[in-house]
Amino acid sequence: MLSLQNELHEKQEKMLNKLKSLSVDHLIVAKRARMTMREIFNCLEISEKQSLSLDFVFSEMEAFKQTMAHLLYKEDFAVA
Repeated sequence: MLSLQNELHEKQEKMLNKLKSLSVDHLIVAKRARMTMREIFNCLEISEKQSLSLDFVFSEMEAFKQTMAHLLYKEDFAVA
């Protein structure tokens, strides 16, 4: 039980540190694109794993969210 709590605490700290690494410009792009926290974390993960600049990943996510593909995706998974 204690090890599970420690593991969860470490994950929380890691996520908090990732959020603190975001600049104001990144947050502006995220707000403009109406990104969810999950999408922001996905951008951070993609940037880290594929060695891409965070600016590039955020701008690509913003562009995707403005496409018809995203709107259709959102419609398909909307709760009726």
